[in-house]
Amino acid sequence: MLFAGIGPEGQARLAGSSAVIVGCGAIGAAVANLLVRAGVGRIRILDRDFVEPSNLQRQILFDEADAREALPKAVAAERKLRALNSDVQIEGVVADLNSRNAQELLSGFPPDTGLARTILKRVSWSNDLPSNQALLGFMPPRLPAMA
Repeated sequence: MLFAGIGPEGQARLAGSSAVIVGCGAIGAAVANLLVRAGVGRIRILDRDFVEPSNLQRQILFDEADAREALPKAVAAERKLRALNSDVQIEGVVADLNSRNAQELLSGFPPDTGLARTILKRVSWSNDLPSNQALLGFMPPRLPAMA
């Protein structure tokens, strides 16, 4: 895919970038959709929840079949996103990000350098609670980080 506004060099930078999305609810699903369509090269989606009928009006990646099968959101999102852009490497992981598994689940992705890391570390990880906030930070090479 090529976007005239960023040209071949910008598209190559996107293709060489990666992102981790923690939580694939309403905001995470929308962000994942946009990043895949834009051509970000590698995306990992972390979510422990399952698709339910009550999710469908606001979580754009999922449909009634996903809810009927009670698919994990990470699995359903991976399937849908692969169909949008086959050039993007997508990995759905059914997991709850916490202090015990963060090293493993975030391994191989650039570390966040700002707000998202700080908030996740101080609030979610220290209390061993999932984060339900949409936070933006920046990951090299300057792509938004979703947490």
